[in-house]
Amino acid sequence: MSTYPHYPDPCFPSQLLTRSLSASDDLFGVLDLCTALVSVLVETDDCTERVALCGRLVHSLTALNALCEADLPPHLISSLTTQTLTPADLPDCWQDTAMLLGYLQTLVNVLLSNTQPEATARDISGLLHDLTWLLADSLKTPFILSA
Repeated sequence: MSTYPHYPDPCFPSQLLTRSLSASDDLFGVLDLCTALVSVLVETDDCTERVALCGRLVHSLTALNALCEADLPPHLISSLTTQTLTPADLPDCWQDTAMLLGYLQTLVNVLLSNTQPEATARDISGLLHDLTWLLADSLKTPFILSA
């Protein structure tokens, strides 16, 4: 469950842009921030706001990458533990976290270059949105079998 209010709260974009990451943010918190950022990004038409959202997303994805490389804290291990594993809905190649994070970083950088036509930028934003949510769903799916 996301810790962010739902867009279209008019204050939501500015709340996201002023929210800073801290050392206490865990994997799920940063994932929630990333999904909130891309959800607002696909809805905004303001160029300045889009660039600011992309900048925050680059920073958040960098933090997410570091958290994915670190050991999971106990409270997340318990959230990711289940008595029965359900088969993944995705092929194995789409469950590679490092690969998906690389794709997301590349898509954000393409948007930040601001060199593509508006229709292309909108499509890239949509792809960025969908891949971010795919990654979030994948990382939040329990994968540890309880003893």
